[in-house]
Amino acid sequence: MKLEKGNVKRCGLFLYFDKQGIVDDYISYMLNDLKKSVDYLLVVCNGYIERKSLKKLQDCSDEVLCRANVGFDLGGYREGLFYLGWKQLEQYDEIVMMNYTFFGPLYPFSEMFDAMAEKDVDFWGVTKHHKVEPDPFGQIPYGYLPEHLQSHLIVVRRSLFMSYQYRDFMINRKNPANYTEAICTYEAIFTKVFSDLGFTWDVYMDTSDLEGVFYYPVMFAARDAIENRRCPVIKRRSFFTSYDDFLLNTCGEATTEAYDYLMEHDLYDLNLIWDNILRLENLTAIHRSLHLNYMLESYHTDFAWNKKVAVVLIADDAKHPFFYRRYLASMPEWADVHLYGKKENCTEISKMWEEKGNIKIYPLETESYTETLLAAAKDLKDCSYDYVGVARLRDFNKKQPYSNEISWQKGDWDNLYGNRNICGNLLQFFEKNPRMGMCIPPIPRHGSLFAKTQSNWCGRFLEVKEYLDGKAVTVNVNQEENPLMPFGGSFWIRGTLMSELPAYMEGLDEELALMVLPLVLQHLKFYTGIAYSDRYTSVPITNQDYMLRENNRQLFRKYGPSYHVIVRHRLLTDDLTAGEEWIEKDSSQE
Repeated sequence: MKLEKGNVKRCGLFLYFDKQGIVDDYISYMLNDLKKSVDYLLVVCNGYIERKSLKKLQDCSDEVLCRANVGFDLGGYREGLFYLGWKQLEQYDEIVMMNYTFFGPLYPFSEMFDAMAEKDVDFWGVTKHHKVEPDPFGQIPYGYLPEHLQSHLIVVRRSLFMSYQYRDFMINRKNPANYTEAICTYEAIFTKVFSDLGFTWDVYMDTSDLEGVFYYPVMFAARDAIENRRCPVIKRRSFFTSYDDFLLNTCGEATTEAYDYLMEHDLYDLNLIWDNILRLENLTAIHRSLHLNYMLESYHTDFAWNKKVAVVLIADDAKHPFFYRRYLASMPEWADVHLYGKKENCTEISKMWEEKGNIKIYPLETESYTETLLAAAKDLKDCSYDYVGVARLRDFNKKQPYSNEISWQKGDWDNLYGNRNICGNLLQFFEKNPRMGMCIPPIPRHGSLFAKTQSNWCGRFLEVKEYLDGKAVTVNVNQEENPLMPFGGSFWIRGTLMSELPAYMEGLDEELALMVLPLVLQHLKFYTGIAYSDRYTSVPITNQDYMLRENNRQLFRKYGPSYHVIVRHRLLTDDLTAGEEWIEKDSSQE
């Protein structure tokens, strides 16, 4: 069925679900653009929705239908069709069935609708998933995952939706009970079922040339899709999917490349992405997907010194001034220095500033890191600093050998305060990334500090959750993820966020405060990055490469070399025979 250009009537069915019942602005932006290409738009809302968010949906649609959260996309689409009725639907040339699982449009939807109107087809979609053999789910009737249009946006024309075959399919199809059923009984088979019945189809973003290269081009070749094929969507899951998905299909670069392209070409308001993923998704998963690690040059900086900057020195100890002398001497002259600690510690440390004169001293009797940090936050609240560095002079003479703690302390200072260029380049990354709220040094991955903090995070996870719930901080956090916390107590933070800390962290011990800190910032809609100076980066790369290869050598001896996810499954189950059938299901099809 070919459409008459300029005389097309479309009905839109938009399926929406949010576990908190909130509608973010990316939805409003998407629907307002979609309305330009459809004559009637029905939003089908699965599950609870708050009153204010319901109003947002009503403002950018013709009608909102609220229902129980059952049946996933298929259940919502079916109920929308039945609600409107076949008689009313007969007046339309196309029904657009679309869901909330992507960001866009990156290019106006009208481009896509105009291009596809010239195609002589019965149904079409924006993207497709290529064929996969064998069936990764073990439940698809064909024994393989067929090439198929992805259900985040499928358009059916009157020649299909008014046919008895389509009505029979939609009326008698059972609502899926779980995600796998949703894939295997609807999304993965829809295209083949109707193609086998003689109905014709096509896809807007043609990826035939990528057959055998990518199973899932819109996700794992995202930049190519946007840059070279004008794909109007990018998947939400690109920003938080299980990293196993990336390692099975790429070297992990897909989302970062796409995000950089969007930022460089100003194709989409990136705040729409951040507002949604920071509210709903796990911070560590976001960090992995986007590789929020910043490499800092130590020999040069282009940072414009027109920002108001402070460095808060927390002097737990003054027994080793020689260790800090180099760092303190190279502290940038454009930063105001505020020194906190016991009087004797402040006196000793301040001697290194006699020639600079830009230091303020705040003697405190407390030995509590949290109390000192919050005291500084209150003192600096009215100073209107753009950025604040917190640099901790830790007492590392606690457990012998001291060398382990000294090495971690050196890593913190090298990466955050190595010299004025490192500081300037770090702040320049803040300027370029307005949703970065805090930047921390590399997270410990070995040694006594790692063992201690990892164990304590697991042991205090429920305490963290209980505390966050008490403060009405709702973020996605789980016990298995390594928290993006500044283990040693040193970090850089936006001045506006520094002033927010007392409201969330009063009365916490040091460890709990540092665990909670990045989660509070996520609640305030900012992410945490990790800073690596060029002088230091080779050290953690060597360490992690050595540990990975040594661990793998032992694992491969017993369980055999294979994909990471397979070896991990063999280790957890002690099943030496598990093969590719144990690869985690492709959950990235959301």
